[in-house]
Amino acid sequence: MPKTLTRLAADRPAARGKIAAMVQGFCNLFDADSRLFRFLLVGPARPARPVTPEMSNPVETVRGVDRRRHGCGRHPGGRSRSRTAMVMGIILQTATFKVYGRIQQPLGDLAPTLAAACWKTSAFPRKG
Repeated sequence: MPKTLTRLAADRPAARGKIAAMVQGFCNLFDADSRLFRFLLVGPARPARPVTPEMSNPVETVRGVDRRRHGCGRHPGGRSRSRTAMVMGIILQTATFKVYGRIQQPLGDLAPTLAAACWKTSAFPRKG
């Protein structure tokens, strides 16, 4: 999945398009195979090995777009992590509602709305 997200993001020149493409990718994966989506994004209750920022994973792929958008470079940043957590929360909580039948339509239909929410959520400044 991280390679797919990286490819989707690479196809778009601007950060907003990258976020939209990745959100659409998350939604399409959920619609195609919700079990695989849940395994890849939520994972098993206890991963076989710790996930580190150096490992290719969906969260770090999304965070990379955020860091480039906000000019964070290679330096760790709490706000980048917070913004990434909020973006992932929008996607994962919506998927959870779908799993429990609280949302009826395919997530792919909601992707533009989710992408807009992710864009707004990830816009808070790096400092201040």
